[in-house]
Amino acid sequence: MSATEGGHSGLSIVAGQNVTPVLQIVTWLLQCISVLAILVKLGIKIKVIRDFTRDDFAILVTLILSTAQCIAASLQNGNGFGQRRDALTDTQVAAALKSQYAAQLLLILSLCGAKLSVAAFVRLLTPDKSDRRLILAFEAVIAAWTFCSFLVVAFECHVPATWNWLEEQCINRTSFWIAYGVLNILTDAILIIIPFKIVIKLQTSFRRRFVICFFFSLRLL
Repeated sequence: MSATEGGHSGLSIVAGQNVTPVLQIVTWLLQCISVLAILVKLGIKIKVIRDFTRDDFAILVTLILSTAQCIAASLQNGNGFGQRRDALTDTQVAAALKSQYAAQLLLILSLCGAKLSVAAFVRLLTPDKSDRRLILAFEAVIAAWTFCSFLVVAFECHVPATWNWLEEQCINRTSFWIAYGVLNILTDAILIIIPFKIVIKLQTSFRRRFVICFFFSLRLL
């Protein structure tokens, strides 16, 4: 859905028709898929390795954050996201904007947790000190990027109504989210390249290396 309100585009509460039910279904469908994927991953790992590692704790924290994000998105949808602006009361608009604000902050934290979880898992795969240092440096970059992005979104508009981007006293939100999306794709690409580099050097069969690389490449989806 795309819409425009007061010179802004992208994430908006304006739509040509009521698509709120569709948004609710898609939001929770994707979350259920994520939960099932994480539970399957943890189940297989516990059965094979019989131990919880740092990446497992990171992904569990990420799961909690993403669930909170879905709740915030559902509150946003319930307060008019996907409906025409003129069909909403001022109270609904304010509630939708506040929920959107919370959902965006939780999104940034969730993506950070997911990336750090993968990086921590890859670090466990290699005994090579240079590879481990490279991954640690990448984790530091992810943490710094997340910290800066979180601050930008947290103070994207003038205080005290930092959530109200309809007042025309905010940063260029469209440019920020485009830049954030590009960096998100680039960091995901790095999270594929680094494991490939490590897996190629593993002393195991080509079939097993191929399977490992295939699962890491799923991040492209």
